[in-house]
Amino acid sequence: KSIDVHIKRLTAQIQYNDQTKKRIDNELLYESEKELVKREASKLFSEAYEELYAVKARFQERFSALHKLHAQQLKIHAESYSCDLEICSTRNVPDAMHLKKEAQTMAKNGGFDEADAIFKESRQVLEKVVAEREEEVHKVYALKTEQIQKKQEEENNLCKEKERIALNEVVNKYSANIAKLKKRLAATAQKLQI
Repeated sequence: KSIDVHIKRLTAQIQYNDQTKKRIDNELLYESEKELVKREASKLFSEAYEELYAVKARFQERFSALHKLHAQQLKIHAESYSCDLEICSTRNVPDAMHLKKEAQTMAKNGGFDEADAIFKESRQVLEKVVAEREEEVHKVYALKTEQIQKKQEEENNLCKEKERIALNEVVNKYSANIAKLKKRLAATAQKLQI
């Protein structure tokens, strides 16, 4: 009887040792898998960081090119504006020209006072017409400037949106890969009963 008790005790001890060994082996396997997952997660993080940096650099170049284009557009617009204003002041005003010729004719004939009055009137007509022309140019270019600025703002916003989408794609890909690693680790833990 004492041998049976001793055999049962030894058998129980062996089972306990086997279970402990199995549990320790499973924990070691789990820790090994955990280290693999950590390394892969670290690698994924590095790759995602590099991708984010590359996306930022790519869009920085796009923004730079866009800003150069916008500056060139505004320069051309300003030059055109300047030319049109110059044309306003140099273009003939037929009514003023007619009055000026009339004043010259009067002056040749000795009517200096009348010629001076007509000449002043021709200057007033000229100034009025030039001012009206310039006002029209100002209005047209104010509208064009507004349109250019609106278009440039839309282009900037579109570029920013594309950058945001590209960055989100990288982040979402990284998050999905990390989620897969977590599931893998959870499945390993469940399989090893840890």
